Amino acid sequence: MSTEIKLFSDILKVKISSAHDFPRITLIVVNKRINQRFFNQELGENQRLTNVPSGTIVNKGLVQNGGKDYPYDFFLVPQNTTQGCVTPTHFYVHYDSSKLPKEAVEKLTFALCHYYFNWAGPIKVPAPCMYAHKIAELYMFLNNGQAKMERNLLKRGQKSKVGGVIINNQDIHKLLHFL
Repeated sequence: MSTEIKLFSDILKVKISSAHDFPRITLIVVNKRINQRFFNQELGENQRLTNVPSGTIVNKGLVQNGGKDYPYDFFLVPQNTTQGCVTPTHFYVHYDSSKLPKEAVEKLTFALCHYYFNWAGPIKVPAPCMYAHKIAELYMFLNNGQAKMERNLLKRGQKSKVGGVIINNQDIHKLLHFL
């Protein structure tokens, strides 16, 4: 990760060299495939376990704060579930030059889980992660689909067309830029 952060910082220095205040970077690694579960224990006669509410943040006890690999991490439960048990998402703040308070990063992360416009409620990962995943999926589909289609058309001696439009990499990049 440190190589990517350095390259990204160098590009920012070149592109935004005239900026009065250099942009700060916070790199958060999102892991949604985890085994931890969190529950509320109701007291009283029932003493049953229930799912924690949406917005629950665990940043003490199970997490590492101030480690050598990354500054801190936290668990977040951004969504509600109606059946089964809710699975939290684990966020590792890998690099942080913004010096935002930990609570501000946690609240921002929770807020970003509500900005995915293809779903009415909050989703498990922040919207920028989901959009990046969708664009990568689309790019792979278009590139792989085009390569297979071109091989089939070349066998038949035809030009590469889909719906009357010739597809090339420039078209794909324009489409992804639009998205």
